[in-house]
Amino acid sequence: MSAQNDSRYDPYIPSGNASSDPSGGGANFSNSKTARIHSEVDNTISIMRDNINKADFQRAWRKPQQPSGQDCHHWHRHRHPALRYHHPHRRQTLSAITKRNIDLVSALTKRLVLVCCLLLYNTPYDAHVFAKHPFMIDSLIGFGPYKAAAVLFIHHHHHPRHLLRPPPLFVDNHQLRSESESLPLSTVTMISSSSRTMLTASSRARLAVDTSAAAQLVRTKPLQRTLATVAKNSNKPPTGILLMNMGGPSTSTNEEVGDFLSRLFHDRELIQLPFQSRLAPLIARRRTPKIVDQYEKIGGGSPILRWTRTQGKAMTELLDELHPETAPHKVYVAFRYARPLTEEALDEMAEDGVTRAVGFTQYPQYSCSTTGSNLNELYREIQRRKERGAPEANISWSLIDRWPTHPLLVEAFTNRIQAVLDTYPEEKRNKVPILFSAHSLPMQIVSGRGDPYPAEVAATVAAVMTRLKWSNPYRVTWQSQVGPAAWLGPQTSDTIKGWAKQGHKDAIVVPIAFTSDHIETLYEIDIELQEEAEEHGITLKRAESLNDEPTFIRAMAEICASHLSAVEGTPSRIPDERRGENVWSQGYTSKQMLLRCPGCVNAVCGEQKAFFGRTSQ
Repeated sequence: MSAQNDSRYDPYIPSGNASSDPSGGGANFSNSKTARIHSEVDNTISIMRDNINKADFQRAWRKPQQPSGQDCHHWHRHRHPALRYHHPHRRQTLSAITKRNIDLVSALTKRLVLVCCLLLYNTPYDAHVFAKHPFMIDSLIGFGPYKAAAVLFIHHHHHPRHLLRPPPLFVDNHQLRSESESLPLSTVTMISSSSRTMLTASSRARLAVDTSAAAQLVRTKPLQRTLATVAKNSNKPPTGILLMNMGGPSTSTNEEVGDFLSRLFHDRELIQLPFQSRLAPLIARRRTPKIVDQYEKIGGGSPILRWTRTQGKAMTELLDELHPETAPHKVYVAFRYARPLTEEALDEMAEDGVTRAVGFTQYPQYSCSTTGSNLNELYREIQRRKERGAPEANISWSLIDRWPTHPLLVEAFTNRIQAVLDTYPEEKRNKVPILFSAHSLPMQIVSGRGDPYPAEVAATVAAVMTRLKWSNPYRVTWQSQVGPAAWLGPQTSDTIKGWAKQGHKDAIVVPIAFTSDHIETLYEIDIELQEEAEEHGITLKRAESLNDEPTFIRAMAEICASHLSAVEGTPSRIPDERRGENVWSQGYTSKQMLLRCPGCVNAVCGEQKAFFGRTSQ
């Protein structure tokens, strides 16, 4: 039997022809597009038939001769037709054939995958998600043309508007068929006709795609540009996005909570105590049992690391689309008082070979005691590595150091508040007072140094209330005071008590300075403040934290894309109506970052601002 008529000799060629019936095109794309994709698949198969050396395949798949002697047992284990491809002789021969034909197959299937993206999603730029997942195209190539197109059909069925998530990298025929029950008939036919591929995972990892040949096969110029960008970026180190926050212990063990508190009370940029190096460990040890109990009540640890990684992953997937010129992007987490610490984040960046990074604070409102402390620690760690000649000390940095009034941040807060307001009867809805609660600061930092934090919190609140059309009465309050010294007020708990005396029965609390849940929302508000409110006859509701709110994720991605576009001098794909609104990210730092607090006496703060602002480089 000739190779032309026996598909066993060519694993790339399925048994039977692809259905040309476009009747099952689906609701999200036209029948003509379905027919076009089938045509592209058929063309790809045809070119493979004409160019792949079928004689080699025929020799590789012919029935081997039965050995004798000690190898006989091995032969009997593999003589069944369904297991013949396991035979060592066949594996070696197929491996050699794969090396000779891989460039052609890679180029053809890569072209097919990108054309499918163009037809299904109406834009070639969705293919930029491949830049973040460099083995994605390789894995689809390994499926062969029929299965690769089928996987994209299924992905389009589940995500009809955007290719925000990558198609699955490993899909077997059984999974494809189970997924296909709700898909159009033409796609089911394509899936059922897909054959086993001879490309193994190790073969895919060794792929050396001839991108120039692949680009010549792509007929549309936009798709050529996309392919060129993807090919160029897939082999370069990622652009690092360093998400900075105070952090929290991931477990409620005495050791982890104690270390967290010790680092916090040692930080003179947050709290200044006499004999601090001696007092800080004592205070940490004394408070550890109480804080351990609090973490036990919220589930045994802080979820802030989990939320930060979730936010970062979703943000970078979108950022790869908005600014593919700096893709792939990878998130690193640097907490000030809990692991992963700044030094651990830099170690991870060094392992990945990062040469370009953005420090992205997760405090929307700047304070010298929060973002400033994180940046000072980052600067100190960079200098320590410069002294020992570490390569990561030469990473090119820029900062997103604040973003209190970004329109999508404001919209995300508004969405969370509106969801709570909608739970009240219409006649009562606009009468409920709103408490915008933020982490307090010692007055020594605010009035003594001139920290901008209270003003920026107020700016966020004003923007949110403007978005709400000033529909409700509100106040800005402060929480988390520690120690006997004077702090920003009024305290959130005192406000609840005062309103109860005035006859209020309802209130909404909004954590306005936090971007994810942690102990200050889950314990201080949801447990402590809720109990106080109940004791005083007030029904308290909390607006959900931003966490993975879609508009907030979009805010993170757009402000990063705008920042990278401004610093690198490259275009971004931010919608035109918001392109001019990212005023906080148009330089290596914001304009406010370079202005020191009038009462600042911290020499490191001045050095850090000069370093990141490029005035000392």
